[in-house]
Amino acid sequence: MDEKAKKKRISEKTLSTIFFLLVLLVLLASILAKPRSLILSFETSYKASVGESSGTMESVKAAISSSEMAIADRIGFKTAFNELYGAFQSYTSPSRRYISDINYGYLYKTKYDQIAFTVQRVSDEELNAAADRLSELSESLSEEDIAFEFVSLPYKLPPESIRPENQLPQGFFDYANENADRLHNALRERGVRSFDVRPAFWGSDMSQNELFFNTDHHWSIEGAFLGTGILAEHLNEDYDFGIKEGLYDKANFDFITMKENFIGSLGRRVGRVFGGIDDFTLIKPNFENNIRLLQYDSSGNLDLSGSFDDVILEKEKYIEPSDKTTNRYAVYHGDYRELRFINENAGNGSRILIIKDSFGLPVYSFLSLGVEELRAIDLRLFKSDVAAYAKEFKPDLVIVMYNCDCFRDRMFEFGL
Repeated sequence: MDEKAKKKRISEKTLSTIFFLLVLLVLLASILAKPRSLILSFETSYKASVGESSGTMESVKAAISSSEMAIADRIGFKTAFNELYGAFQSYTSPSRRYISDINYGYLYKTKYDQIAFTVQRVSDEELNAAADRLSELSESLSEEDIAFEFVSLPYKLPPESIRPENQLPQGFFDYANENADRLHNALRERGVRSFDVRPAFWGSDMSQNELFFNTDHHWSIEGAFLGTGILAEHLNEDYDFGIKEGLYDKANFDFITMKENFIGSLGRRVGRVFGGIDDFTLIKPNFENNIRLLQYDSSGNLDLSGSFDDVILEKEKYIEPSDKTTNRYAVYHGDYRELRFINENAGNGSRILIIKDSFGLPVYSFLSLGVEELRAIDLRLFKSDVAAYAKEFKPDLVIVMYNCDCFRDRMFEFGL
């Protein structure tokens, strides 16, 4: 190689190195542009990952994983990269119904063009451990004559026994409903009360696309509203809660639909070309109401009073931003460590404690319209003894309310 060619090659390498370093600097600047947001993201993820029984190594792994997630969520041009990736997959293979994903393995498109991931079968050991912990909590509460019940909420795919159709691409299998069925059986064996929302929910006349978002793993607000009505009817029939009859009739609520206004967490991972854009429907009561809401969280405590529209709906945070990737689902006041809803207009003296995952978020907000005092806690953030807390509160009923995919250890660490 002559001297001129050698210099040219060195020059090309230098330019490539400089370009690569510039790209890294731009990405680093985009990550550090909002340091407080980065720190809060890390804290939220870390607290949700570490339970009371976590050892040193588990805590270190959680810290590393939380750091990676916080950085990845705030890296510049991430949305553009995802859009290009999804578009490339769609255009190169129009019939393709799944996309490789680093977190889920694969994200697939169902028969109804909804993006989802498959839930793995929970081991017998893990399932029995969850049932044992629920049984221990139930027994502890019974010492103070506090009723207890486990409530299962639906996951994105219906049980084949209710809606017998295969929504998955060939070669994909989902065990969410089987896991839930096995847990209900295990609880019955232990004498623990449980209630299954799924039969009435999937037996309704609402379509798959009405019940769940296309681009998010959560149920739609319409689906959550339906689930709340089913739960309220159960509370009246089995526990005599005295929730006003017909309270959750649609005529009592305004349904405000914003067309093509929401891209959920799964849609953000595959891009709008592959995943599409959801409509978002905000549901709020059209009757006079007044609620006091006490919020307890690491970000600060609040004491608010006013209408459902003003107190519960966080519209400025989740509805007003024009960015369609805003998590509009969280507008129903979530997720926080502890929430207390006081509604004297309910007039029934009922008190309930709900231990919930993210699917419970719209449910406790809607249910607060019919219950005199309702409290909701999230074990991803609440680390105290649940039974001791309940015994101090003295509710009529304690509910652990999870969807079919919620079998992570920390969700059953009740700190007894």
